[in-house]
Amino acid sequence: MNARKNQGFTTVELVITIIVGVMFLITTSQIYTVVIADSANTRNKANASAIAYSTARIVLATIGTTCSSGALTFGSGPTPAAPSLASLPTPASITAVVNCPFVSAVYSNNSAVSRLTITITYGPNAQKAQHVLYKY
Repeated sequence: MNARKNQGFTTVELVITIIVGVMFLITTSQIYTVVIADSANTRNKANASAIAYSTARIVLATIGTTCSSGALTFGSGPTPAAPSLASLPTPASITAVVNCPFVSAVYSNNSAVSRLTITITYGPNAQKAQHVLYKY
């Protein structure tokens, strides 16, 4: 009888298994890195959007019924203090602009519709979040 017992793995089988395992670990670590970076971007965008929306609601309450267009400066006059942008990457800034979108010959010059645009710019790539609300 020529019975041969299988006593383990050959060197070639072990090398192939190690190579496949290393490739799996490298792929997994790259996917993990991309997922972490993407979740940070999503969190920043959600924070900026929430700040823009809450600021727009507060500023909209301070706007009068007659539209007067222009940029608003936070902390002066009836405009509330600027919200905290500490949760966003620097540099971070906020801009509020009021427009009168329906001023024309058909409508009176003192249109009752105001469009408030709040824009938050943040991060080294100048990413933006914007909310637009109307008051009439």
